Amino acid sequence: MLAIHDDTNVGSLFINNNSDEPKEVSITTEFGYPDSDSLGNLEMNYDDTKAEEQYGLDEDIRIFPRSFVIKPNQQQTVRLQVRPSQDRSNGVYWTRISVTSNAVTPEVDEKETEGITTQINYQFEQNIAAFYHKGKTTTGVEVRDIEVEQNDDILTIIAQLSRTGNSPFLGSIHAELYDQSGQKVGEAETTTTVYFDESRQLDLNAEDLPQGTYLLEVSLETKRRDISPQNLVQAPQITETISVEL
Repeated sequence: MLAIHDDTNVGSLFINNNSDEPKEVSITTEFGYPDSDSLGNLEMNYDDTKAEEQYGLDEDIRIFPRSFVIKPNQQQTVRLQVRPSQDRSNGVYWTRISVTSNAVTPEVDEKETEGITTQINYQFEQNIAAFYHKGKTTTGVEVRDIEVEQNDDILTIIAQLSRTGNSPFLGSIHAELYDQSGQKVGEAETTTTVYFDESRQLDLNAEDLPQGTYLLEVSLETKRRDISPQNLVQAPQITETISVEL
């Protein structure tokens, strides 16, 4: 993830070529965000034109250079500058940065006119989220509903969520299961995002638990091990509790 703040409007990507051959690299952008189906299965949404018009960053971001050749075992610095339009309100705007690389195509010897040569080049693509923080940013999550399905020894928790504030919610979702005596008998956690109204799924291992009534606590917080706290729009932790029958 790349976060650019309005105090500088500038960010950097460092592209490494750890191979023993030169690579051709190209960089493009496309608006999109992690969405979900009704069961909470993640899927990327690149077709939300209404959201793109309001939150898209593609027209405001400049990338230098967009294409280049990087030598073996070398690094290339790519600069990104955001020039937001004056009518942009406070909040977080975003796009997806796609870094594509493939081996440099060798020159063809004109003297070799006989026979047919076939060459396969493998292309590698990495997709990175880029965010621009403008002015005062706020976020949060409203839990509309929590459903629990039991499949053998797995409890599948599906949380129906709505984002609040002017920024995507980037954080984690944590579930804890307690028996009637108050003892914790299971837990699960995963990173999550909430851009709009979405469902998020979390599986909790309920193996060897006897039948009965349990208490399930589901918490969401703006905390992730893979993202620095200064690049996360912070929000108070929210916890919902429901009763579950096994």
